[in-house]
Order: sequence, then structure tokens, then C-alpha cells
Amino acid sequence: MDKLNIIAISIIVILLGVLSLGLLTLNVPVNGFVVNPSKYLGNTWMIYKRYTTTPSIPGAKIEYYVRYMDPQQDSLIVIKIVFSNPTYATQYMAKLESVPPSSVSSMYLYQEGFVQEVALLNGNAVAEVIYVGTSTQVPTGALIGLAYHVVS
Repeated sequence: MDKLNIIAISIIVILLGVLSLGLLTLNVPVNGFVVNPSKYLGNTWMIYKRYTTTPSIPGAKIEYYVRYMDPQQDSLIVIKIVFSNPTYATQYMAKLESVPPSSVSSMYLYQEGFVQEVALLNGNAVAEVIYVGTSTQVPTGALIGLAYHVVS
């Protein structure tokens, strides 16, 4: 073997080792839709797990449900639900906000300790972004920006 082949094989072995240890992930689009939390929150976010589920909500389809992790073991869950009509989306937001459907706002914010949640209603779609920090919080505006990206 010549020197070039040995270098190429070494690089492949190192990449496979890094992938197997979970230090590097291959971010593959989910349903053709890609969210890059790093653009909004900074840090390096890697896809930890993708979920495919059928919601028990009438007229709903979950288009995107992904959990991300950063090197500090903070967790970020990004969900996009599309409803068959805006009324269902409003009813869903009413459950999140614990208010009657007539009182629903298009943005819901929740914070307790290091848990922060943003939910946005846009027509017949709802985006939820849930951040669970280990020792810090992220700016709420960054979560809102990410949610706007998801719901648009």
C-alpha cells in the first residue's frame, strides 16, 4: 500500500470511531425540513433522537419532532404540528395556555427553573420549542426566533 491509501484508510477509521462514540452525528433532514438550533442559540446542537408519532389530536399531523443535545447535556425539543384547520390549532394552544379558545394568544411562553418553553400559533400550525438546561437558561428571544423559523 502506498502512503496515500494508508492516510485515507486512517481517516475513514477515525471518522467511524467518532461516529460510533456519538461525538459526531450525521444530521439528516426529517421530512425534508431541517432546523439548525445553533443558528439561534449558539453552541453546538446535535440531533439526539427523532420521533415519528401520530398524535391523539383530531386533525393533526406532526411534521417535525426532534430532540437535540449540546455538549453540556442541555436538551432542546422542537415540534411542529400541522392541523387540518385553524380551529384545531387554536384548541391545542388553548390547552397549552390553560385558557378558553376565545382567549388564545398566538404566542405562549413558560419558564420554570431551567425549563423554558415557547409555543407559536400560525394559521393551522403550532411550533413548540422546549429547552431544558442543566445549569443555565438561554435568551427567550432566541427560542422565539427558532420557533418562528419552525412555524413559518
